[in-house]
Amino acid sequence: MSVTNKRDPNASASAFGWEFQINAAIYMMLQNIKIADSIKVEGKTEDIEIYLSDGKIIYSQAKAFYNQADNSNTKKKLYAALRTLNDASKNNMASRLVYITNSFNPFDVKDANNAMIFYGLKKVDFFDLPEICREIINKEIIKKSLSNIPTEKLSIWILPFSGERENKYQTLKTEINEFLNSVNIGSFGIGQEIMSIWQRKFGINATEFDRDRTISKKEMVWPIIVTICRDIKSDDLLGDCDEGLVNDVSRRFKELINTMTERFDFMTRVLGLYAESREIQHKLSGKEYALWFIDNSWVNYKDEFDYVGVDQEVLEILTKLIIKKIIDVRYTISDIKREVSL
Repeated sequence: MSVTNKRDPNASASAFGWEFQINAAIYMMLQNIKIADSIKVEGKTEDIEIYLSDGKIIYSQAKAFYNQADNSNTKKKLYAALRTLNDASKNNMASRLVYITNSFNPFDVKDANNAMIFYGLKKVDFFDLPEICREIINKEIIKKSLSNIPTEKLSIWILPFSGERENKYQTLKTEINEFLNSVNIGSFGIGQEIMSIWQRKFGINATEFDRDRTISKKEMVWPIIVTICRDIKSDDLLGDCDEGLVNDVSRRFKELINTMTERFDFMTRVLGLYAESREIQHKLSGKEYALWFIDNSWVNYKDEFDYVGVDQEVLEILTKLIIKKIIDVRYTISDIKREVSL
């Protein structure tokens, strides 16, 4: 019996569509990050559901084309998407209805000038569509079966997504890097890592049976802070601590240090106390105050690490290293929280 290595084209197209949906969800969440509370991939009603801070919901249908040059099914997918978005629009909490696709000609428009409006990364509201596209929706779709869909809430989004392997993600990666630049952390060069983390997280969310299990904005943003904390070197300038021992502790307990700086509750406690001592802060420079705080507050947290079974000198340095790492990243945390309205 011969064995073929040829891939099933239907399976490939299905996997491609699934992957596009996950990446589209990341892109849509970034575009709404300031007003969003959480997101669900494969929601109760639509492919992507973004829950906003005012209680409203953005509903989205995501349709991908394995071959972007093939327009034979573009209208069919458009009709299917608008039918389900029409159902979602009956929910009084619907804020926006978005059809997101990777097709550069989602209406199968033959006129090149009108088709060009969809080329590249685009967000086009219904009333900004070319007249021929509005007529397709009004006459061919709404008049026949979707009489109630509110076109004032409808938008067509294009997310370029084609090619093999990492090439598919170029546009999304650019958008992620621009987002990181907007929160003043583009220089860390973590765009690729953050994209991979989000793709895994959103992919898992899409497969969960619990349709109420959303990804909160905090859950989405927190990996950025965790990644930055890992990149910051805080094994220097710890008062009178022996430099050699500091380096040794930093190396031996690297994973524990990373784990503690990943804990939101612990980081919040440290930064809360750091901000409280206003009187001391006014008397010392920033660096002097940081050293004073580390030297005088580490005992408040040392019990968190008693289980590691080390002597008091090592325990002191370990605790101080973790506190300093958190202090070093505080401005970045503030920038991120401000920019995403956390």
